[in-house]
Amino acid sequence: MPKTRYVIETGTIAGDAWMAGGFHEAINAADPDVALSSVRPALNSMGYRDSDGNYVRVLDPEKHEIARLPLDEAFWSA
Repeated sequence: MPKTRYVIETGTIAGDAWMAGGFHEAINAADPDVALSSVRPALNSMGYRDSDGNYVRVLDPEKHEIARLPLDEAFWSA
């Protein structure tokens, strides 16, 4: 059975280093595309606050980063 547990977490970037923020949630998704399309709805419905960070990243079931996105106006209006 394929693993389907992806992680969405917010944070900031200091140089090349990821600094975890206050939002960290696991979601079930059939594949990476579904996980990525779930980021904005998850942040909206699960309590994201501006103080949680200005980037979001998605980790696959093996905890490899598959996306890192700035939480800017383009992200929220897309």
